[in-house]
Amino acid sequence: MDELDRIGRLVTDLLAFARRDELHARGDVDLAAVCRQAIEQTASLAAARAVELETELASATVSADRDRLVQVVANLCRNAVEALGAREPPRRLAVRCAAEGGAGVVEVRDNGPGIPADELSRLFEPFRTTKSSGTGLGLPIARRIVDAHGGRVAVESAPGANTVFRVELPLVR
Repeated sequence: MDELDRIGRLVTDLLAFARRDELHARGDVDLAAVCRQAIEQTASLAAARAVELETELASATVSADRDRLVQVVANLCRNAVEALGAREPPRRLAVRCAAEGGAGVVEVRDNGPGIPADELSRLFEPFRTTKSSGTGLGLPIARRIVDAHGGRVAVESAPGANTVFRVELPLVR
């Protein structure tokens, strides 16, 4: 079943990248609910790899296509869990969301091996991956979705340190 899920995500990513999917229904969306749904989608993968999940989810309302934001957060969580697979326990994934300075912020943090500095600048390039089974489409699609919502996505990491992906989206006024 996990392999079928992976293939389904692969096909979805390839189609989304090829046709540059537009956003669908936009409405008021609570980022805490988005994060909970994304965590539910990746919980079995995290459990299979003995990854401890930590959450700090405060309400922050943005105008968005809910399904596409869930796709972004789930992708970031999945990437973090996969990166943690090579690390000795304890393996930790923390998801946080809050309203900060006029933006809804989602942070996905892991205590994995980190990302080398020379890879950081190329993370969002299509078909660029450091995983043996990756397509290199997850992060470019995530960035495209966040950009379409008027937001931004950033990453901080170093080898042997925590990696943090931070998504900022404009709050509903």
